[in-house]
Amino acid sequence: MQYGGLWSRATAILIDTIAGLSFYTLLTFLPNVSFFYENIIYQLACATYFIGFTASKFQASPGQLAMKLKVGDTQQRKLSPLQSLLRYFVWGIPAWPLVGLSSLPVVSKIIEEMEHVASDDLGAFLSSPEVALQITNLGVSFLVLMVGGLIWWLPIAFSKEKTGIHDLICGQRVFKN
Repeated sequence: MQYGGLWSRATAILIDTIAGLSFYTLLTFLPNVSFFYENIIYQLACATYFIGFTASKFQASPGQLAMKLKVGDTQQRKLSPLQSLLRYFVWGIPAWPLVGLSSLPVVSKIIEEMEHVASDDLGAFLSSPEVALQITNLGVSFLVLMVGGLIWWLPIAFSKEKTGIHDLICGQRVFKN
């Protein structure tokens, strides 16, 4: 039994991220939809995408299929939608601070206000206390995301079964197809 390694899994996520960002770009063209609602729709679409594909007969997202990977329990059996939901939730734990902060209505308001600020006033706008605090919070969240992601993923490179922390918590594995 071969397990999916760090680089093939990272490449699969990159492929899926490109698909997700393409969808998000389309969302930005919807008329009269705020950043807050775009973000909610995007988060729901990502959850549906990953949960639906990993719980399907394919046992893999399109990125994982491209890299010849599949997700299953420790015996390679297909995940139920509930197991796939658990995997999605646990896999994303390092990102939740960033997702939570970026979903706050105040961030949506700042982004929408930035669209109406003249370019010569942008510096003053960004340095205002409310905006500076939100930018700092997002920066700290991004740092937590990066460190948390490394901690979450680093075991994949070194463990015999190529398991990340999320794999261990969920009792699941990523296999070479």
